[in-house]
Amino acid sequence: MNTPFATNLRFAESRYEVPRSNRSSETSNRIVTAGILAFSNRGFSNTSTRDIASLAGVNQGLITYHFGSKEHLWKVAMDRLFGDFRNGLADRMHELRDVDVPTYLRLILREFVRFSAHSPYVVRLMTEEAKTPTKRLDWLVDRHIKPVYQAVTGLLLAGQQAGALRPGPVVNIYYHFVGSSLVFALPDEVRRVSGADVASSAFIDAHADCLLAMLMEKSTARSLKPASPARKRRID
Repeated sequence: MNTPFATNLRFAESRYEVPRSNRSSETSNRIVTAGILAFSNRGFSNTSTRDIASLAGVNQGLITYHFGSKEHLWKVAMDRLFGDFRNGLADRMHELRDVDVPTYLRLILREFVRFSAHSPYVVRLMTEEAKTPTKRLDWLVDRHIKPVYQAVTGLLLAGQQAGALRPGPVVNIYYHFVGSSLVFALPDEVRRVSGADVASSAFIDAHADCLLAMLMEKSTARSLKPASPARKRRID
């Protein structure tokens, strides 16, 4: 299978160069993790370094020591959050490069859904950041969002050309997937109205099934269910 768009996503992940000592590394990682949680829940403007320090359980001065400013910490947090996804998606594309187009499309889009389920911070964060045009949004789009968009829409176009995906503007299909991931950022609401656990494998697989059933052509939708354990071992 020729998937030239797969190689376009193998980016080097931008990571913060933490101090060499194990203690400092652990501290900076805790700060970054706390930053991801705080920025996604409250947005950049409504989050203070004091909030992040409290959440990380560290002295506020350590944020300045390790990162210099709140904005630099935000960038490091975004690099980690989006960099992990980009590299994971690229690796998955590479692993599946020899399977047929419909199978390739289904499994990659499932990977997209799984990432959304396991990283609900992304949807929350983008909802906050996209409210107002800022230089931060420009930076995030140029550095992470646009490359992912180009790779995924390239995949969607390939699926349409192969007759595996229903016709339609790929920008709408892409944001259909992105928008559908909002459910994973609302676990309490979903549990209260339906009793469902959005973090469960059953819910995640069912969510992916619904999306793929709507988007895949019927002639290629016969294998929408997750692969059996034996099949998974061969593909994964």
